[in-house]
Amino acid sequence: MKKSLSMIAMSLLMGGTLSAAEKVSVKSLLEDMTNREKVAKFPSESFQCKQFSSYSRKAKSPEDGWFSNWDWSNFLRIEENEGRTEYVMMDHQGPGSIVRFWMTFAKNAHNSTLRFYIDGSTTPVLEGKSMDILSGGKVVGAPMGSSSSELTHITRRGHNLYMPIPYAKSCKVTIETDTLTGKINENGQVEGSFVYYNINYREYAPNTVVKSFTKEDLKTNTKLIADVNKSLQVKPGISEFSAVPFGTENESSIGTGVTFKGEEAITKLVVKLDAEDTNQALRSTVLSINFDGKETVWVPIGDFFGTGYKVSPYKSFYTEVKEDGTMSCYWVMPYKKYCNIKIINHGKQKVKVTAKAFREKRKWTDDSMYFHASWFEKNRIETVAHQGHTGEGAEDINFVTLEGKGVYVGDSLTLFNCANSWWGEGDEKIYVDGETFPSHFGTGTEDYYGYAWCRPENFHTPFITQPDGSGNLSAGFSVNSRYRLLDNIPFTKSLKVDMELWHWKGTTMNYAPAVFYYATADTTSNAIKDIKNVKEKVILRRADMFPPEPPVLKGNAGKIESEAMVIESATSGRADAQGLPGWSKNAQFWWKGASNGTEVVLSFKAEKELTKQLDIAYTIAVDYGIVDVYFNGKQIEKDLDLYNATLNRKTKSYKNTVIKKGNNKLKFVMKGKNAAAKGNIFGFDYLEVK
Repeated sequence: MKKSLSMIAMSLLMGGTLSAAEKVSVKSLLEDMTNREKVAKFPSESFQCKQFSSYSRKAKSPEDGWFSNWDWSNFLRIEENEGRTEYVMMDHQGPGSIVRFWMTFAKNAHNSTLRFYIDGSTTPVLEGKSMDILSGGKVVGAPMGSSSSELTHITRRGHNLYMPIPYAKSCKVTIETDTLTGKINENGQVEGSFVYYNINYREYAPNTVVKSFTKEDLKTNTKLIADVNKSLQVKPGISEFSAVPFGTENESSIGTGVTFKGEEAITKLVVKLDAEDTNQALRSTVLSINFDGKETVWVPIGDFFGTGYKVSPYKSFYTEVKEDGTMSCYWVMPYKKYCNIKIINHGKQKVKVTAKAFREKRKWTDDSMYFHASWFEKNRIETVAHQGHTGEGAEDINFVTLEGKGVYVGDSLTLFNCANSWWGEGDEKIYVDGETFPSHFGTGTEDYYGYAWCRPENFHTPFITQPDGSGNLSAGFSVNSRYRLLDNIPFTKSLKVDMELWHWKGTTMNYAPAVFYYATADTTSNAIKDIKNVKEKVILRRADMFPPEPPVLKGNAGKIESEAMVIESATSGRADAQGLPGWSKNAQFWWKGASNGTEVVLSFKAEKELTKQLDIAYTIAVDYGIVDVYFNGKQIEKDLDLYNATLNRKTKSYKNTVIKKGNNKLKFVMKGKNAAAKGNIFGFDYLEVK
């Protein structure tokens, strides 16, 4: 009989425990990758997770180049091998295993060749074009080998390989290409092609027995590799001991919850919120979980499930959000005596909570750990505009600091960016067990989250997600998550996770990380209950951060910039300012993702009543649609088609228009698009009273 995918998932879930007689191998690591049970116990194998990367070597200490951004083509050394010039990216002596390899390329570096040398051999165990090995399927298919986002041009993606490559004695990884230099010329420009890379690896204790990777492993484990790739994408069949529904409509500060007693584990949690303002409910409604008398989880619902404060459908290995707002998680959360799960509404509106907790019998053992999750927001940060790559004005934001013993398993970052430029140039810096220099020093926030080049396109894999990236290169909301499977980070004494906030522009933004880890009962954290910021009104557009005063038309004539007008309402899509070089003030009002029949209303003020000619400079482009236009309730355009083969402007004049003293309103109704148009966007540059 054929096994169903759910049966495959369960069989993998229950396997993977390494006995003393077994070796670390491709097989054992693949089985561990999908073992949710094992990550809830402190690792039986003694290892540290570390990282090689192309981080700027100018960053030597907090007093010396700490925020330097020269993060490309920094290698350990250059070697000549059989007439080839090879740049060494990784060289680790001792038993270990590569568990994550991320890379991106510039100026034809994607044509480079990667080579993996294991246990001192001068013949590479893997060799091929970089993109073929990492994400092109030469080693393993998706999702263990994939690139993000598939909506992005392939040379601008992050390329990710999660196939484990174990080795008994040593591992060296090199890259070769004729043009690979990454040097800076006298004009400050980068010469030749260059690369960015992060390689996460496990460093095992010296006496650990490891079966080194060979090409034969790909053949002998063909079925296991295929099963793991399926299991990564299929949610486990929960053989539930009990699935208890709970949830009621609740007022501010009143929680709804459930308590379980016994030696058990939560294996699945499903939550759905219904409220007049769902976005606000996702932030103001908090999940609190208490295990055996200690509250270890306190996170806003949306941040816990990796969707932030907007419902954006996606699926990872540990979490899932559906279009209807149903959110699920599959962390295994064991407890020895009892568990209390509570959902608390800290907002002003009534929220209907529909929730279900699944639990199973679980024996609590000496290596069992409690699941933890914490969250906070840095609200209205004033960033500093950076010039060049020295990083003046950057700061390290501490995601969490822990004292004790546990395993770090992931994080999620929700933010609102108020500038039309990239916010995440900064690197992760992770210190394990008292390190004075981080064993994880990255090359950029998007690199940490598995994509590249600050791209806004959405993606989701079992390991990394960007359900919404609209705030990456323009004002807006973004959320990124990374779930650490084999690249989880054990710590025995302490852990400190920092992320640089390094913005291209001086602006204001909100920045809210949530972290996920397992830890022993006596582990302590610097996490806080950030009740103040869960009560704050969520920011959906730049105007929410700083509500503007309507621009005022003074005298008998003048120009009103569209991006300065107050957005009174938008019944669908995203309405905001957009930076647009060459337009008046290099910006316009922009309405994207509008449904047919919906509308957006903007306003400005006039000092006195006038009857004048009103000019509106509309934007025309290949992806612009058809609108009706109203001014102060009077229709002035019907089925105005703004499609054009090239980006341009079209000014239309409306004579004898009455401009009222006080508030004046422009309404645009989306009608759709013509057959040639690639979209139904709307935008305009300015209006002018003549």
